[in-house]
Amino acid sequence: MSCQELDASEPEPVLEELQSALTLLEDLAVEPQNSIPDVFLWFMSGTRRLAYVRIPAHAILHSQDIAAQGELAGKFNTYTLCYLGPWRNLYYCAS
Repeated sequence: MSCQELDASEPEPVLEELQSALTLLEDLAVEPQNSIPDVFLWFMSGTRRLAYVRIPAHAILHSQDIAAQGELAGKFNTYTLCYLGPWRNLYYCAS
């Protein structure tokens, strides 16, 4: 059903059409696989990695268009680091 065929006096079909359009836009807006890798910040002592934090790239992405910016772009942030355990394959992260 197109927007011209909808009768404005009956709100139910209009709401259904708007809901389907919203669902379509939400599906298009979310990328199933981000092509930009995440950013890792490492806390190091000499050459040893002691702790890290993983930041999604889309959260800090900068753009001239405000709608395309990440929610953390251009802002100061505080991150809790995850401790890299004594066993190299195990990661401990405080929640």
